[in-house]
Amino acid sequence: MIKSGSNQRAANRTSSETDGESAGHDPALLKALTEASLWINWQHGPDWTEAKEEGLKIWLADSERHRFAYRHTTHSRNKARAAVRRLAKLDVTVPASSTQQKPQRHRIGVAFAAAATLLLAIIGSLFYFQHSGLATGVGEQRMVLLEDGTQVLLNTATRMVVDFNTQQRHVRLMSGEAFFKVAKRPDWPFVVTAGNHEVTAVGTAFAVRRDEERMAVTLVEGKVAVTAVAQSLNEKTTPATPPMMLSPGERLTYDGSSQSPKLDRPQVDKVTAWRQGVVDIDDMTLAEAVAEMNRYNKVQLAVEGPAADVRVGGVFRSTDAKTLAKAVAVTHGLSVREDNGRIVLSGTPHSATEDEFVDEGPQSKTATP
Repeated sequence: MIKSGSNQRAANRTSSETDGESAGHDPALLKALTEASLWINWQHGPDWTEAKEEGLKIWLADSERHRFAYRHTTHSRNKARAAVRRLAKLDVTVPASSTQQKPQRHRIGVAFAAAATLLLAIIGSLFYFQHSGLATGVGEQRMVLLEDGTQVLLNTATRMVVDFNTQQRHVRLMSGEAFFKVAKRPDWPFVVTAGNHEVTAVGTAFAVRRDEERMAVTLVEGKVAVTAVAQSLNEKTTPATPPMMLSPGERLTYDGSSQSPKLDRPQVDKVTAWRQGVVDIDDMTLAEAVAEMNRYNKVQLAVEGPAADVRVGGVFRSTDAKTLAKAVAVTHGLSVREDNGRIVLSGTPHSATEDEFVDEGPQSKTATP
């Protein structure tokens, strides 16, 4: 059993306060309580390992909120188990039907206890086995807690596979984008493979994005080593180039059309703005902005003609492609139409005002040149 430090104020909070209004207005506490439940399900399940034990220690040391959530959830679990044990000893009398001479007595407590135990096992197993293959749909984001305590936020349309062994913690990013806050384990490297590149970290925070012809690593804190690797038929990788070390604030981009990677220092809050559910379009061409917004939306944007080259900027909710289309049309005097489920921007860019933007209904929106 893991013992954690105490905090008087947290300890004085009652179960009703945590489960009621206080927790309802504190998303961070709700998240901590959920994570604590998962840790405890693991801890009392058949798959508890030394690696998970270390992960729990790291998670508990991360904040007093985590320690309080663990204590509270353990207390609630013990109360529930005690209630189940009491219920298992009770007999329940069922009134006799018209065809029965005597009331029947059923011992339902044991069945209830078995069902409750099975439910806890299912919850724990679902969370654990989902880690072998994780995915999000278009416009969806998902936060997961890996067994070592590492937090991963998956962005839209992302697929990744997790494979932890005694040598390393390995994640294969098949497509999409993810933000990693890695639990510090110097003796257990954390490696993210994206295409022909490996990102190795010990304890750090970074984002990896893998598109069809592009891979980018943005380091927020700590250090990572990025290595180009050659992959053999048996899927074993060997370094093809010396590793490149990144410092906080740096981004390393590999483009399929270029032999050499690009190293720059973007505004990290703009690059990772998707974590807040927005897209920060910073001086992109309209064609680039459309491609970025299309990652998050089932209703796709399209751009035709010279409008593709106009420079645009702004912060937009990632799942609101229509707002971007209207804003660009208003600003640059473009035409907007709906065509086979797409929103198409076209025309020759010129200065315009919102008065010029004529809404002709859901099927056609046009800006007068």
